[in-house]
This record gives sequence, structure tokens and C-alpha cells, in this order.
Amino acid sequence: MSNHSPHSCCSACDREDVEKLPLTDLNEALERMANLVQPLNQAKKLQLGKTLGRILAEDVKSAIPLPVSNNSAVDGYAVRLNAMQGEPPYSLPITGRVAAGDNPEKIAPDSVCIRILTGASLPDWADAVIMQEDTTLSEDENQASFPFIPEKNANIRFSGEDVPKGSVIIEKGAKIDTRHIAIAAASGLAELTVTRPIRVALLATGSELNQPGAPLPPGGIYDSNTPMLVALLSQPHIDLTLHRPVKDDFETIQSSIASLAEDHDLLLTSGGMSVSDEDYIRRAVAAEAGNFEVKKIRLKPGKPLGFGRIKDCIFVGLPGNPYAALVGYLLFAQAALSHIAGMANHPQPLKGQAAFSTAKGGKRLEFVPVRIIGESPDGLPKLEKIGRGGSARLRPLINADGLAALPISAEGVREADLLDFYPFHSAFEL
Repeated sequence: MSNHSPHSCCSACDREDVEKLPLTDLNEALERMANLVQPLNQAKKLQLGKTLGRILAEDVKSAIPLPVSNNSAVDGYAVRLNAMQGEPPYSLPITGRVAAGDNPEKIAPDSVCIRILTGASLPDWADAVIMQEDTTLSEDENQASFPFIPEKNANIRFSGEDVPKGSVIIEKGAKIDTRHIAIAAASGLAELTVTRPIRVALLATGSELNQPGAPLPPGGIYDSNTPMLVALLSQPHIDLTLHRPVKDDFETIQSSIASLAEDHDLLLTSGGMSVSDEDYIRRAVAAEAGNFEVKKIRLKPGKPLGFGRIKDCIFVGLPGNPYAALVGYLLFAQAALSHIAGMANHPQPLKGQAAFSTAKGGKRLEFVPVRIIGESPDGLPKLEKIGRGGSARLRPLINADGLAALPISAEGVREADLLDFYPFHSAFEL
């Protein structure tokens, strides 16, 4: 096409230069990604109920101890141990009742036994709580008899044993979920300080792309990457800008990249990352004075994947094939987002045991869809490889529980080998 001709020589040079580049190993690439990113330093206070999914900008300390006071762990009877004399059964007069929320100071200080309910604050004199199942009441219910003397502090929850006053209850960088909201509320906090949302721009390229639902012309395909990536990016700590997909035209791609990089923290592209005549992403980034930290990964699928910076914007270029794009997103875009947000914890693989073998090894770290078919004697998930592979295949992902990384090896994988396992879902999703 005539509008590509000014770049044909550049395209050939770019292809030759990139093809000569060595492949970057995954761990080195992830380390370089971490070093490339500067975490956000802007934050604001939000009401507790609006913080779900946001990233905590500072450590949160409890202003009160949890539990707030010494309290009963059971329904039963709070007793003064030195009042239990002689031989069993030990009979004590019941001189009051305390339920959760009651002030224990209402009880006479010379009492030796009171009825107490779970969660109720204990009077200062109480040494232990005896469960109601171990108690016999007199006919008028004014006396309680016990068959044994309990250990000191039995069935008592002490103030601060869960959370000491002033201790850190949520660490900076936590992605807030229901657990964090619960402990913050229990500590009396009405607000939390969170980082501002990450401004992310998403741009898909490819003349073959068509919107799902529209008529499909000859040679066209439906754009699956954009909806998939939008779904992955639809999170409370992300402010997403969705650019319309653009055709394989250098000027249009360069203009779009320049505009999006201007006011976003992360620019994520899909497609155009290889070195064919109509793959323009690399040249468009270079034209905007951008730099690539990594251009090729020792990865399968996803070798034509790169990341770097355009001015103050981190750039991650994903391959166009959907499976490769998913792998690239999970490994690199997710890592970039995590570092930009200043998140304390970064996803790590689990270990699984191969329930399959491969005829030969590979020269690139290969990610394959797997499903769990049982458990090894060591308690590890046994992983079955599904599908025939290929960066454009999606159906195996539907039946998969996650991805397994097949190591670089001349021999290949043998049954019972340990593999890194990246599950799609944990046992509980909070």
C-alpha cells in the first residue's frame, strides 16, 4: 500500500535489527520491569466502604486493642478461683449477669460467680470462665455447681491478644479486600488512604480486526483481545481509557501512541509487535523518543513482546494472538500495574506435579493450559496438559485451571516433574 512505502526500508532495517537481538529470560525481564517503574505518589482518603479493590498508600495502625477488653469466649459462668474451696462439686452463688455490650462494673466487686455470655466484658476479679455445659444450676438458679476447678484464664479472650494497640493491621501496598475492611472497621476506622487509580490506555492494532457483532468481511477476524483485556483491567484501582482499534497505518498508530502516552501511567497495546511489513508499534514508539527496555522474551507464546517507556508513561506491547496476549498480560502488564500501584505483594506461581510428558524440550519457557486432575502424595496438584498449543488457541483455556510453565530443557517434561503453576483462581476469591 502506498501509505506504507516511506517506511519500507525502515521496516526492513527494524526487522533485521530486532531479529539479531538476544532473547531476554523471563526472570531478568521481570526484574528490569520492576526497575523501570516508579510507584505512584499521589493518594487520597476514601470512606471505608468505597475502598474495595483500591491500593493502600500507607500503613494502617489500630488506635485500639482488639479485643477492646477481656471478654468471654463462651456462654457460661465467670468465677473467682480462690472462692472454689474444698471437694467437688464446687458451689458458688450467682450474683449477676453480663451480656455483650453490658458494662461489667455494674457487678458487685465482691462477687465470686456471675452468668456471662459470649463476647461479654469480664469483671476485673474474674479468673476464668466455665462453660455452661459443665455447670449444674440449683432449682432456684441462684447457685452454680462445678465438677472441677478450671485452669486460670480458661475461656478468656484478653484485650489486645488479636491486635495490640498501635500495631500495623494493614500494610502499605495491600490491595484492599473484605478482610481489610473488616479489621479496619473493627479498629474504628472510617477512612483509609489509598493511591489514586492507575491511568491505563488500551490500544489494539490490526487492519483485520472487527468489532464482535458486526458483519465479518473476507479476511477479517473479530477482535477478542480488546474485550479480554478490558475485562482484566476493569478493577477499582484502574482508570481505563479504551482507544478504538486502529488499522495497520504508521501515522495513525504513531499519532495514537503519542496522544495516549501524554497523560497515562501505562500504555498497553495489542498487536503489531512482530517485525513484518505491517507491524508498526516498535517504530512508532521509537518515533516518539520512547525506549524499549526489553524487545524479545525467551517465552512461548509471546516472544514478540516488549516493554519500555515513552516519556513518563510505561509501555507494554503485547502480541496480537489472543493466547499470547493473555500470557503477556498476566506476566508483564500485571507486573507493571503492580509496581506502579506500589503493591506490597506480587503474584507468585505455585508448584504442581506434571501428569504428562513431552517428546522433547524447548529453547523458550513455554506456558501451557493445564487442569488439575488430582493430588500428588506430597499434596501438590497433579496437572494435565490440555490442547495442542498455539498462540491463537482459546478453547483449551476454557477447560483449564491455570497455566504451567514448561522449563527450558533439552529433555522435555517427564511425569511427576515439578512445574511452576499459575492458577486462574484461588480457592476463595475475596
